[in-house]
Amino acid sequence: MYKIIKKHIIIKLHGGLGNQLFQYSFARAYGLRNDCEVFIDKHTGFYNDSYKREYLLDQFKININESN
Repeated sequence: MYKIIKKHIIIKLHGGLGNQLFQYSFARAYGLRNDCEVFIDKHTGFYNDSYKREYLLDQFKININESN
């Protein structure tokens, strides 16, 4: 019996809203084309941000898988 292992992508978001939207949309498009599941790390990229930016994609109705 074979077990199917699905590939996945983990993206570390950083930057402002525009950058976050671009990073998410690129990863989503790549995932759809390559049959990969997309996970988002929405914490690591903002720890030492000098502009004190934060995760902003929660304002949109997007189905997002969070990485642990």
